[in-house]
Amino acid sequence: MPAVIDLAQVLSTLSEPWSPRTVATLNDYDVRVVRTEGEFTRHSHPDTDELFLVLRGALTVRLDSGDVQLGPGQVLVVPRGVPHQPVSVDGAEVVLVEPSATVNTGDTPSPLTAERRVVTGGEVHSGHELYQRWLDEVWGGRPGAVERLVAPGFVGHWPDREVHGPAELAATVAETRGMFTTIEFVREVGPVVEGDLVAGRWTGTGTTADGTVRFTGHDLLRVADGRVVEYWPATSALP
Repeated sequence: MPAVIDLAQVLSTLSEPWSPRTVATLNDYDVRVVRTEGEFTRHSHPDTDELFLVLRGALTVRLDSGDVQLGPGQVLVVPRGVPHQPVSVDGAEVVLVEPSATVNTGDTPSPLTAERRVVTGGEVHSGHELYQRWLDEVWGGRPGAVERLVAPGFVGHWPDREVHGPAELAATVAETRGMFTTIEFVREVGPVVEGDLVAGRWTGTGTTADGTVRFTGHDLLRVADGRVVEYWPATSALP
């Protein structure tokens, strides 16, 4: 069943201005909420329009053609390629609609550039947090981790087979862990996050009746709504 998101509840957890949270996705677009205060980075988005909807407070969008004042219930769409600077003297709560790969500061990186962070089930996951939990909880065999962190429509692309859904992934994890008496996965590189893709390199260390085994791997994850929806692993052969 589709989840109902309470925007007021999500906004109540945000203390840092200009740090948006993705509360929903539709097709390849994010619906984001953000608290605004002070001046944001002047920027543009060369490849997409951007929608602003003010829920509370007042927001000014500075354009070369003049300032646009927005109050509660008012919407502005800034066309692609148009430089703009959101400003909120007294603070506001705003909904943004833009493609999921859109960076908040567009073509102008700044200290306010924020990683995409997704709200799901009352939790907020960045790509970095999700990848660490993928290693520690999913591949660590923690009960319920697959159901929490993997989408129902998950597809894993192993070189010799495809794995569909959380149940098949959980069985694959159990099969892998069953090859060892103990096993631990440690992140070595990354993760590198770009849009909805997360990549990282890890080392696995396990014990068997014959001694200690070490192997390495690279992961590429596709993430939507804070869950893993697709997975491409590349793992070295076990000694």
